[in-house]
Amino acid sequence: MTIAAPVVIRPIRGRELVAVHRISSRAFEIPYSYETLINYRHRARGGLLVAEVAGEIVGFVVATSPLISLWGGKVGEIAVLAVEPDHRGQGIGSRLLRAGLDTLKARGMSSARLHVETGNVRAIALYERFGFTREARVTAYYRNGKDAYRMIKSLE
Repeated sequence: MTIAAPVVIRPIRGRELVAVHRISSRAFEIPYSYETLINYRHRARGGLLVAEVAGEIVGFVVATSPLISLWGGKVGEIAVLAVEPDHRGQGIGSRLLRAGLDTLKARGMSSARLHVETGNVRAIALYERFGFTREARVTAYYRNGKDAYRMIKSLE
């Protein structure tokens, strides 16, 4: 599918969490619950961003930053990144990731981390293109028992 309309990346508004939940349900084997997404929205403090095309929400990113420094540095997190399956391969994920990283950097974070399923080759390639490196393999990180890579990137 080719996007004719421009992609707008912006903070979530009003009742758009319903669309974010729909995307989560389509994008992940085990989707995030609505309650979890509400929690992320609160924790992100303006860092839950959506991608909108022709008035439709087609992707989202959750960029969270701690209120206090942990482990001797300010480490932000790309907690979730998802794009509607029908809109993948068009650069929307890259734009969302860039916006999430910019949000973390603007909040004074010195680095960003994320977790990605070890079998998600496409996502791993995206994160590596953005300069993330694999820091550790986390056994049974996901509820379905699958492992994750913890990846990190300097924002300085």
